[in-house]
Amino acid sequence: MVLQEADLLRQLVRIPSVNPVFATDGSGGEGLLTDFLQNLLDELGWRWLRQEVHPGRDNLIALCPGKNWGPGKNWGPGQSEEVTLWEVHQDTVGVAGMTIDPFAAEESEGRIWGRGACDIKGGMAAMLTALSRAQADPGRQQSTVLLAMTINEESGFTGADALCRFWTDDPERQVSSAEVHGPLSLTELQGLRPGQAVIAEPTQLDVVVAHKGASRWHCHTHGLASHSSQPELGRNAVYAMADVLRAIEAYQEEELGLWRAAPALWSSRRLCQYDSGRFGSEYRTRPCCDCDRPSAFAGRVSAEGL
Repeated sequence: MVLQEADLLRQLVRIPSVNPVFATDGSGGEGLLTDFLQNLLDELGWRWLRQEVHPGRDNLIALCPGKNWGPGKNWGPGQSEEVTLWEVHQDTVGVAGMTIDPFAAEESEGRIWGRGACDIKGGMAAMLTALSRAQADPGRQQSTVLLAMTINEESGFTGADALCRFWTDDPERQVSSAEVHGPLSLTELQGLRPGQAVIAEPTQLDVVVAHKGASRWHCHTHGLASHSSQPELGRNAVYAMADVLRAIEAYQEEELGLWRAAPALWSSRRLCQYDSGRFGSEYRTRPCCDCDRPSAFAGRVSAEGL
């Protein structure tokens, strides 16, 4: 069975898999998509293992053997380079602000439009289609591929973290048989530790070989309550936060200056910015709104309240 990219992408987009963080009505989750993918793997004849990460939210891993695969193959510690991990996430961001039907998957101007078409159901369709072609042509695929379709990439990366537990040396983090089910055995998967990985993300077809990483934190400043008619008796927490913001801005400009002078160092540059849910659409986008309500604040004021 050989899949067709465009047809498969339409099917994937038409199945909502909005991350619960972005689904205010409680309708989010990847469950419907995971069920569809499991049935597709059965039709392809690929063995799979389903791993529960959160209630009703599962990773799905499929085995696609290559030329190096064979009955009784002894996968020793030094042979992990013979296994390649292909990873793609199932969840999408929300649909707020979209001006088209997010799940219609309509084709226009040579493109298929809908939530997740770019990030990253297009990549998922490409991976599944490529592997279906390789598996249908014996001897064409060189290395053995594990296709991992993970959950919760858009908010927390717990799916990717759970995936890594299959090959951890920490006994307290190892996956138990109670967490998984499927025709691919847990023991067999644990013996297929990948030596390299390909991660599907929209990159304009550029190969990205490094990542800055991310660290997010909450910063609070404290004030002392006083009446707005007697501000000298109090301490304004907003003013204290303004000092923090100026320090962050200075640091950002300093780091950007170093990066512009040596763009080859892009993968290691450190960027820092302030954002508040009140000013932007969500935490990964830069604030886009103006603060237009200067006022007197009483009591303890936090950054999130600005």
